[in-house]
Amino acid sequence: MSNAKGKVCTVSSSEFVTDVVNVTDGVDEIAKGVQKVAISKPTSTIPAVPANFFGRDDEVKDIAERLVTDDAPIYLGILGDGGIGKTSLALAVAAHVDVVQHFGVERRHWARCVEATSPGLLIEIIARSLGLEKVSKDRFQSVINFLEQDDQPRLLFLDNFETAWDVEDRQSEVEDVLEKLAAVPNLAIVVTMRGELPESERFEWSQPELEPLATLPEDAASLLYTKIHTEAAKDRESVDEIVAELDHSPLAITIVAKVGGLCEESPSDLLERWKERDTSLEDEADSVDSAIEFAIGSKYLEEHPDSLKILSVVAALPGGAPAAWLLGLIPSVENTSDARDALFRSSLLYPTPDMKLHVLPPVREYIENHLPLEPELWEAIPAFYKDFVEANLDRPGTAEYVSSRAIILDEQINLESVYTRSLQEDKTRASVLAALRLCEMATYTSPDVLMVAAELARELENGRNLLAQVLEALGYFEYARCRYEDSLTYLDEAVTEHEAVGKHSGAAKSLLCIADIYRVQGKEAEAQKAIGRARDVFEQEGDRLQIARCTWRLAEIDFAHCKWDKARPAYERAREEFNELPGGKGEAAVCLQCIGDIDMMEENYDKARPILEEARKELLELGAAMEAAACLRSLGTLNLKQDKCAEAREVFEQAFDEYRTLEHPSGIARSLVGMGEACLRLPGRGEEGLYEVMEAKKMFVGLGISSMVSWCDKMLNAVQRAPAD
Repeated sequence: MSNAKGKVCTVSSSEFVTDVVNVTDGVDEIAKGVQKVAISKPTSTIPAVPANFFGRDDEVKDIAERLVTDDAPIYLGILGDGGIGKTSLALAVAAHVDVVQHFGVERRHWARCVEATSPGLLIEIIARSLGLEKVSKDRFQSVINFLEQDDQPRLLFLDNFETAWDVEDRQSEVEDVLEKLAAVPNLAIVVTMRGELPESERFEWSQPELEPLATLPEDAASLLYTKIHTEAAKDRESVDEIVAELDHSPLAITIVAKVGGLCEESPSDLLERWKERDTSLEDEADSVDSAIEFAIGSKYLEEHPDSLKILSVVAALPGGAPAAWLLGLIPSVENTSDARDALFRSSLLYPTPDMKLHVLPPVREYIENHLPLEPELWEAIPAFYKDFVEANLDRPGTAEYVSSRAIILDEQINLESVYTRSLQEDKTRASVLAALRLCEMATYTSPDVLMVAAELARELENGRNLLAQVLEALGYFEYARCRYEDSLTYLDEAVTEHEAVGKHSGAAKSLLCIADIYRVQGKEAEAQKAIGRARDVFEQEGDRLQIARCTWRLAEIDFAHCKWDKARPAYERAREEFNELPGGKGEAAVCLQCIGDIDMMEENYDKARPILEEARKELLELGAAMEAAACLRSLGTLNLKQDKCAEAREVFEQAFDEYRTLEHPSGIARSLVGMGEACLRLPGRGEEGLYEVMEAKKMFVGLGISSMVSWCDKMLNAVQRAPAD
């Protein structure tokens, strides 16, 4: 339900009931003359194998053979030092012809775990590698649901897994992720990481384990150098000595060869400069660090002094720096393009297809250890992100807001890192408030930032009011993920904290969310009690808007139990209460939609249609686009119930387009189900309808909406039982 601005307060029960009616009424009609149809598959997003990949043929063959020949799923770890070529080897395995043939192009997935600075981000990165939508349900359960939807073999690469595993005090949570992934039948897992494989009593790696990756053979190392710096092939003796100095490390060779080419140095001159270089590194420093230091001190990068600023800022952003934002992130650099391109050519920076700039993990470690971010450069980063959030937060429902929110969700990895560091270093009320503002806009982000904010709020003098707000936000977050017991824990504490500081209205709002949870859990008496407690507070304070919302929630309880004779007058009373308030017109219109839905359930179709049309008209006039689209779906359902399938198809298509504009995955999927059901009932359009229902099912699996997955299965099973034409 929403106000005039379209801000969602909670979800109407009619959202679910109309979907159920839509499906159950149509199952018998579906099993008529429908043919099976193949579903188009998405293409793989696995990066390409590096052009200069040499000396690993035996390792590629061995790993590929184990992946495709063992009966049980394989769990392997490619281990080795930084820059040794673990990622390149894994990419070569992914591209091996036998692996592609066995798993299929679209069933190989690549997760960049170098960005997984928390267990929540690890789950998010895995979900994105599978192509799952960003939604508010239990993200990891969506991953598991997706992986378990069929029995075909699937391969998941977890690249740079040490980033997630080494997060302090969080290994148990990462272990949970591994354990649940390993429990998925037919899922093979390959991790690349420095150090040793994670030891776990709940997860066993396939035996025998792979040997740690060795350095390149001499011939392959020299070939790599000369492929990058082609002129160097004239002096093979010096090249052999250079790669020996670099311990035959692929990344070190790549960086130094790039320097040689950019500086137009012969191998002998470069070798001499290498041996005579001044170094600030310890004697036991590895070759990769030495190569990075060598490149940074080269005359080529000295000609681009701003390159080090860019390098240090990008290294501070685990999700990569959006290329278009460099000027905003580094305001002290007026022209970023030349310095950026110099870093590209030096192999210290690389772009990805999503237009972000990244550094390899060994480069990031070097920067963190030897070129820490200057205070003025760091201060500009959280300031930029916070300004972006603030500039877009107060424009809900607009196209700009939707676009900005999508950007924020895409920047989740950086936002969590930046806001967490800001909370840890700037221990002020302003930092906690900024975290709350982020949460207000980016509903679907990880709770980790809020958990850090809660810790800070507990430490602050007079911070209980802030703590109550953070706990409330955590409760809403867990509610959105359907983790109801966790949500109740946070919200109960929020009620206590609100009341302790005399914020009784805040406590009452938390009680309303508690009531919503009880409604979902089927605890009607507890829900009514919580609503009653909240209503008492709102009546004492004269908050008529919240009083109306209490009336609406009581109507929802009756609606969910199909008590139409009680729900209708409650909605009518709530509509009257909302209409008396300046800011209540949007919620009044939603109440009208619910009344129309009740008429539809009671088969009063002639009454339902004008009511639903009037509700949509009111919502459109108020700019509540999301709720107006929901009215369209109700009208589509009404057409289906009246066997007006062609009209239903048109209405659901319009709803689909509106939800797509709003970037609302659940609405898109629900509209797609309606489109598919309409087609399944129309002569000659069965294949189209079957395709759409199957596509909707895949979306519901990713969204974690199990009830709608079940309804899609009912339709598909009905189709399977249908006699062939």
